[in-house]
Amino acid sequence: MAVLNIMTGGNKFKSLKTNLDIFRWAGLGKTGQDIYELLINNPGGLDVKTISVNCNPQIHPATIYRKIPNLERCGLITVEKTGKARTKRVILRAVPGADLVKAARIIGTAGTLRRQIERHDRERRAYKAYIDRIKN
Repeated sequence: MAVLNIMTGGNKFKSLKTNLDIFRWAGLGKTGQDIYELLINNPGGLDVKTISVNCNPQIHPATIYRKIPNLERCGLITVEKTGKARTKRVILRAVPGADLVKAARIIGTAGTLRRQIERHDRERRAYKAYIDRIKN
């Protein structure tokens, strides 16, 4: 599905989720989005090693472990620990129907895309005014 790219005004073929505040740089980022989308597509849950191998590009397991607390705090995933100390496995499952807007509020990134668009609009208007001044 072609969607309007808000940042450039052009048509792009991409997921709408990339424009959500929760997956911006200060939030969960692209890596968090990749992990979450992989879990959404595998409702039975996945362990960290499987997630690491199946993400493209591969995500190091340490990065996945670093993302787990924020994903869990936002209510996007559940974490199940199985096994004993030496054979411990961590199974991650996506929460069906999780509210991504609420998650952005929890993580502190709600409204960042809107503010960026407004800032870029102000910058474009200022640049246009500057060019008009030096041409005349």
